[in-house]
Amino acid sequence: MVLTLENSGFESQPTNLTTNSTSQFVLLDTKTNVIPGWSFNGTVWYVTAGGNISLPENGHGLQLGPNGVINQTFKTDGSYYYTLTFTLAPSSMNCANNFTAVNVSGSDESKVFIYKESFGSEMWQTYAYSMSREIQRGIMGIQFQSVAGSNDCWPIIDTLLVNGIGSPRLYEVNFLFIPFAFDTFGFLATEAVDLLSRVQRVMHSNVIIPRSMNVVFKRLSFAIQKGVAAQLVARLPTISM
Repeated sequence: MVLTLENSGFESQPTNLTTNSTSQFVLLDTKTNVIPGWSFNGTVWYVTAGGNISLPENGHGLQLGPNGVINQTFKTDGSYYYTLTFTLAPSSMNCANNFTAVNVSGSDESKVFIYKESFGSEMWQTYAYSMSREIQRGIMGIQFQSVAGSNDCWPIIDTLLVNGIGSPRLYEVNFLFIPFAFDTFGFLATEAVDLLSRVQRVMHSNVIIPRSMNVVFKRLSFAIQKGVAAQLVARLPTISM
C-alpha cells in the first residue's frame, strides 16, 4: 500500500518567494514562507536542480542547513509496517566526498543516513528508512533534520515515498513472511540480519550439504546486486545512434 505525501517532490514552491527566487538556493523564512504540505524550522533553502545540483528529473528539493528541520503528518489506513524512501543529495561535487548526512524520524525511532560517494553520472542517491514496529490506523509523522557536517555540506532532500506492507502472515504451509528493507548499496537493516541469520540456521540444521552454508545471504546478495545494477544502468546517459 502506497501512501501519498503532500508535495512529496517539493514541486509546489513555497509561498511568498523573494525577488531573488531565480537563484538555485532560496533561503526560506518561517514568518513569510509556507511550504505546501510541510512545516519547517531552522535554516532551510528551496533548491532548484541545475549546474552542480543533481536531483531526480531536474526538479526541486529542500536543503537543510544549521538546525534545519522539516516534517509532515499524514493519515494511515490499517495496520502496516511502513518504509519511507527518499533522495539524498550533496550541494556540490566537492561535497560528494565529504560528510553529508540527515537524521530521519518516524513513529518512535530515528536513524542517521550518511551520503556515500557516488560513482554514477548522478550525484543523488535513494535511501530507505524502515519503521520496525507495526503502525496502527491513525495519524503518523515523519521528520528530517540536518546533521552538522564538514565544509557546510548540508543535505538536500527530495522525492519521498511511503509504502505500507501488511502484517506478517502465517499460512497453512507454515510459511512466515516478514518484510525488511535495505539501502541503495545493499546494507541490510539490523532486524533483517537477525531474521536471515535465524533462517540460515534452520536451513543448515535441516539440510546438511555444502551448498546450504550461507545460501540465504548469497542468494539475497545476488538479488540486491541485480537491483542496484538496474538502478545504475537507468542513470547512464542515453546515447543516440
